[in-house]
Amino acid sequence: MYEIKARARDLSSSILRSKEYRSYIENYEEIKNDEFLMVRLNGLRKKRFGLQYNDGSNMKQHMDELYNEFRDVYENDKARRFLDSEMALCRMLQKVNRAVLTDLEMNLDFL
Repeated sequence: MYEIKARARDLSSSILRSKEYRSYIENYEEIKNDEFLMVRLNGLRKKRFGLQYNDGSNMKQHMDELYNEFRDVYENDKARRFLDSEMALCRMLQKVNRAVLTDLEMNLDFL
């Protein structure tokens, strides 16, 4: 277990040094003190997260509705840069997850 924890710390350190993480932090620093923008961004993020786990029906309609509801956020350059950097970080973490789980045999039939 010690070796696994050491490798996990190495991986964490690598992620902290990655351009994706640095961009995410840099963009977060630009917006974190704007309380109104943070409330709007968090509302958008929460709804987008919920849509990702939706059954997939009418996804285009849901995304159009989301855009209309949060148009002010999507049209804000700082917010858009933050959302783009957050998405890039999430994609990188998904790739890391896949790389780790590729060789593991786990029964996930219950999902």
